[in-house]
Amino acid sequence: MTTMLGGITAAQLDDTDISPLSRAVAGLLPEGFGILSAAPKVGKSWLVLSLGLAVAIGTPFLGVPVAQRPGLYLALEDGKRRLQER
Repeated sequence: MTTMLGGITAAQLDDTDISPLSRAVAGLLPEGFGILSAAPKVGKSWLVLSLGLAVAIGTPFLGVPVAQRPGLYLALEDGKRRLQER
C-alpha cells in the first residue's frame, strides 16, 4: 500500500534528507512561529523584547549565545506611549 503525503509517498518522505530546525537561540527557541503564555504581568513582553534585541544585535540571551539575524516584534496591544516607555 502506498500512502501519499503532500504529493510524495511515505517511502519518499522517509528517504528525504531534511535539515534540522534552525534555532534563533541555540537549544532553546526554534525559528518560526511560537506562542508564549503565562499569567498577566509576569514579564512576557519584557522577555520577548529582550529576546528580539539580543537577536537583532547578536548578543547572548539568558546566557546563551545568539547569532545576529533579522527579527520581527509585534506589540499589537501596545500604543506609542507604552512602546516608548519600554
